[in-house]
Amino acid sequence: MGTINQEKITSQSESQQLELFNTSKPLELSFVKTQFTFIDFFAGIGGFRIPLEKLGGKCLGYSEIDKEAIKVYQQNFISYYNAQELNLGDISKIHELPKNVDLFVGEFLVNLGLLPEN
Repeated sequence: MGTINQEKITSQSESQQLELFNTSKPLELSFVKTQFTFIDFFAGIGGFRIPLEKLGGKCLGYSEIDKEAIKVYQQNFISYYNAQELNLGDISKIHELPKNVDLFVGEFLVNLGLLPEN
C-alpha cells in the first residue's frame, strides 16, 4: 500500500475551499425556463417558494409582515436579476396585484399559531 501525502491533501483541500470564495469568477447561476408565475402570500422566509421555482415558477411578488422574516427572505431570494419583484407588504393593505399571475400561494399553516385568541 502506498502512503498518502497529508500536506498535498491539505493543500488541495484549502485551494478548493478558497476557490469557492473567488470573487473574480462570474456567478454560476442556473435558470429554469419560466413555466408559470406566482405570488407568495404569507411568505415567511420563503420555504414554499423553493419548490415552486424548481418546478419552473417565477415569483412576481411576496407578502409578509414580519420584519425579520422579510430580511431573511430578501437575503435568500432577491438579487440583481429579480430586483423588480414586488414586496407587497401587509396582505390586508394590498389594493392591486400584478397582472397575468398564474398562481396565488400562501403558507397559511405556518401562520395558524399566530392568530389572536378570541
